[in-house]
Amino acid sequence: MNKKIKCILLIDDDASTNEYNTIVLEETGCVEHVISFTRASEGLDFVNSNPPLTPLHPEIIFLDINMPLMDGWDFLEEYNKLTSEKRKNIIVVMLTTSANISDELKAKEKGAAFYFIKPLSEEILHEIINIQFPE
Repeated sequence: MNKKIKCILLIDDDASTNEYNTIVLEETGCVEHVISFTRASEGLDFVNSNPPLTPLHPEIIFLDINMPLMDGWDFLEEYNKLTSEKRKNIIVVMLTTSANISDELKAKEKGAAFYFIKPLSEEILHEIINIQFPE
């Protein structure tokens, strides 16, 4: 895998899951920056404050569904209200424990490009990069 992702954003209310995902991502060597938040609202603020063409503009967001206060569905609803410029070149990936097909369909309906069951793996990352960033 030759593609180097500038920034990947992790949004999961479980800090240990974010730590694990960060390790997986860093071990692949395909990402320059990994940023994580345990609150979806903080992730949304981060996307809103880092415009395209800046080093911290995420190219991939890994998003959990079940989180307190603002869950993954709420995040997607608010994210989709951002300008197309703010959302430019960002791929949203639902990464969840839910194997419910209705959740997968809902995620696609709300704009998620992929839906995977935790844990994050190198294979998942390779699949996303090979499809979304072909060389």
